[in-house]
Amino acid sequence: MGLRVQESHSVLIKQVLRGGLAEQAGFMAGDVGYGMEMPTHNGQIAAWGIAKLEELDLYAARGTPHITVLVSRDRQLLRLPLSLGAADAPTSNYQLTITDATAVNRWLSP
Repeated sequence: MGLRVQESHSVLIKQVLRGGLAEQAGFMAGDVGYGMEMPTHNGQIAAWGIAKLEELDLYAARGTPHITVLVSRDRQLLRLPLSLGAADAPTSNYQLTITDATAVNRWLSP
């Protein structure tokens, strides 16, 4: 999603990563996320409190493409529209594997 956070009774946004969905939605470092709103199947709006960032994934797993996140910024409450994106969307995370352990050991040894 493009966020680094601290979680407790709310979600403190520590860093917004460039190019992520959070930057597109308007999140800023220092924002405090308290809840989310999402449309229900009958056209109503359901609102939920959040204490962990992973709680957003619970709604993404249900196929909800867009939610509104309730944040506090400089004591002002804001509604930020967040597109959750596709589950198979490309990510900027990479995993490195070692193919030559001897070369790695030579490189890391003093």
